[in-house]
Amino acid sequence: MQFRNRRFHQLRVLQVATACRHAIGFALIATLTACTAGATCLPCSSDAFEDGTLSALWTVEGSCGSATETGGAFAFSKATCVGFVLARFSSGSVLCGDFAIELDYSLSFPAPSAAGGSIHGVQLLRADTDALVGGIERYRQGTSSCVWPIADSYKSYTSVPGCPPDAIYAETSDTSGRFRIARTGSDLVTSYWNAGWVQQMSRTVTTTDLYLRLHSGTNGSLSTAHMGTYDNFSLTVSSPPCTVPVRGALWSAVKALYRDV
Repeated sequence: MQFRNRRFHQLRVLQVATACRHAIGFALIATLTACTAGATCLPCSSDAFEDGTLSALWTVEGSCGSATETGGAFAFSKATCVGFVLARFSSGSVLCGDFAIELDYSLSFPAPSAAGGSIHGVQLLRADTDALVGGIERYRQGTSSCVWPIADSYKSYTSVPGCPPDAIYAETSDTSGRFRIARTGSDLVTSYWNAGWVQQMSRTVTTTDLYLRLHSGTNGSLSTAHMGTYDNFSLTVSSPPCTVPVRGALWSAVKALYRDV
């Protein structure tokens, strides 16, 4: 009787080992086929910028100021120059398939000027070519802009961030708030928070892998300095996932094998 029980459990162990091997194999295949060669599809993640050390997820770029994690936020200090402070996902970290990104912001812009506009927002770019795919931002237009006398707005766009109808403007006086940018299939949706999510744009875009870029700066000939922050970054990945949760797959296999034991 003891031999028979021991033999039964040996067979069960063999079945579990086989299930584990298959689950791991499927997970590796999913990981390899879901992402651009040499890149890592980002999983669901968040960053509250609380510990004063910038995560390796971010790379700061641009020559017109600085960006540091300080005071519980990702603080952008745009210097006295024409240009931008930029922070992007580090090379090799990409957005695959369907995803949604949410991010708080605050800003302190100079007064409207004929010299140009002030900008603080988020953009998506192609991982393979760096081409602009879309974005949403808080924009203070120059007094000579195509939408004047609207001075302050939420602005959404795809590959051409210019005048209507390429870009969509919604007048606002917000100096802090929350952005949302999401892709489902080939549908890119941008939203801003106003006692709930307000959808500003829904347009068709590429389904290729992308990366996120945060930007704060000025255009035209406007060189006035300004400050802005980002906070409470969250990334939700829905479909297709870049990785399969191997632990969950293995646990499901074990439970199935031992359900009647």
